[in-house]
Amino acid sequence: MSNDSLDYEITSLSVDSHGYYRDQNNFLVHRSLAFRLVYLPNRKKYIMPFKFYQVHHKDRNKKNNLPHNLLILTKDEHNFLHWVCENCNRLHLCEDYYDHGYVCPKGMNPETWVYHREMNNLKRK
Repeated sequence: MSNDSLDYEITSLSVDSHGYYRDQNNFLVHRSLAFRLVYLPNRKKYIMPFKFYQVHHKDRNKKNNLPHNLLILTKDEHNFLHWVCENCNRLHLCEDYYDHGYVCPKGMNPETWVYHREMNNLKRK
């Protein structure tokens, strides 16, 4: 299976040590489906190659790979959802409305959060 192909047939499934489905070629099923069903149809929205994105399961169920449950995010955006939005108890709200550049209801955004996180890490050293 190449990432250039829209054809994707799963002939066998296994679950890896992290709880994610893998296909017969050992590819992560959620990434393969997100690429074909979310990334490619919305190509103008994603400025980077797919390999630079992470795929977030909105319901935190690693086996639910339906397209509406898969959110394509940068690494910083993904970490932001898990550390900032989850801690302010607005994770579901942020997931529902998330788009690149989205600002959470608390007024934070991934770029600001990354800056503060890096500054805090420098102070600790």
